[in-house]
Amino acid sequence: ARGRSRTPDPVADADPSPPPTDPDAPSFVLATLEILLAHIVRDEAALVDEVLADAARVLGDIANTPSIMGTGGAPPRRGSFIQVQSRLRELLPLKNTVDRLGTTCGDACSALSEVLKSDEDMDDMLALDASPGTAAAPTHRPEPDHAELELLFEDYLLQVDEIHATVRDVQNRVTNTEEVVEIELDLMRNTIMRTELLLEMTALVVGCGAAITGLFGMNLVSHVEVHASMFYLVSAFIVVLMSGMGYNLLKHLRTENIL
Repeated sequence: ARGRSRTPDPVADADPSPPPTDPDAPSFVLATLEILLAHIVRDEAALVDEVLADAARVLGDIANTPSIMGTGGAPPRRGSFIQVQSRLRELLPLKNTVDRLGTTCGDACSALSEVLKSDEDMDDMLALDASPGTAAAPTHRPEPDHAELELLFEDYLLQVDEIHATVRDVQNRVTNTEEVVEIELDLMRNTIMRTELLLEMTALVVGCGAAITGLFGMNLVSHVEVHASMFYLVSAFIVVLMSGMGYNLLKHLRTENIL
């Protein structure tokens, strides 16, 4: 019995003490937060890249379209307005996407800033690693401090803020393009209004001459119609009247900077 060797029992010989603490083991809270924040930043960056590509295409097409009013004294091209109109249809969904993405990035920046300013939220997150007996937070992992969490949140806050700055830049470019297009459309509308004003003024002048002509066309006997040169006198009077009215109206409109 004394010479018989003892058979090792793996269950009895197991060390009941917990495994040694690894000081370099990552914290569960930090690892989880880093995965979540990296996922958010990656998705937002991918959306921003798509928006940048669409913005470069749409805004570039609008910038390369000839001006509606013409440039360098050249007359406006007939197809310019149609081209700008088709580009504006693509600009509206782009603007909505950029605004929605800007709101999302702004909300993310605000949420990260609020967490950084709240010590209570930091303590609640640190308590996840400090709670013993949970499967999600083993006791052998080291407990992170506020400095590690703050560095993590500050790092991703800077990344989200950079994405937000890019989105704001696209928003400014879209707004500037809209303002330029609105200015050109206002110029075209002013040109149309000036043309309508000239037509209405011409109709007024011609209407006055037609009124005088109608007086002599009522077939009433006035003994004026028997005068040999009355036709030429009345015709000359109508021409002089219409010319004077047209000249005075044009002078008044140019004095008031309407034409």
